[in-house]
Amino acid sequence: YYNLEYNNCKGGDRVHVFVDRQQEMETLQSEYERNGSALVVLYGRRRVGKTTLISEFIRDKNALFFLASEESEAQNRAAFKEKAAEFIDSELLRNADVKSWDVIFKAIVDAKYDSKPVIVLDEFQYLGKAEPAFPSIFQRIWEEILKKQSVMVILCGSLISMMESQTPVSYTHLTPADEEDSVDLG
Repeated sequence: YYNLEYNNCKGGDRVHVFVDRQQEMETLQSEYERNGSALVVLYGRRRVGKTTLISEFIRDKNALFFLASEESEAQNRAAFKEKAAEFIDSELLRNADVKSWDVIFKAIVDAKYDSKPVIVLDEFQYLGKAEPAFPSIFQRIWEEILKKQSVMVILCGSLISMMESQTPVSYTHLTPADEEDSVDLG
């Protein structure tokens, strides 16, 4: 998988060096470069570097990164709304009382961008756990709002069976590595 090495630099600073994820990075970049939309589902065991892979990939991109929590669906929606409002610099969205995920995703894709935006939903399975209807809600959002836009969406999670059952059928599947290749980054 990935390996984060720490190199000592002058002054005792530590630098992260990202290695051994070239194939996954190329797959993500290829999906990003395609015309139109791209939906990538990335899942695997905990502590194998999924979030680090995504963070490295979006480092130089126009990206909204949202880490879902085990809180309620309403709390996750409110937190996502805040992230989205900051991402698109919208006071209107920030101050709105939003009861629907659709409104937030529509605001994101309606904003103007210099480059294709990337929307990351990390720990996606928590959204489905908090609201069992969320996977079908997201599938509708994908089909009706996101799919027709120039946007990349990455759904990431660690509860493999839940991710497989909760994600839309048509997507690019990317697993960081097999269990025997995984590295505990803790």
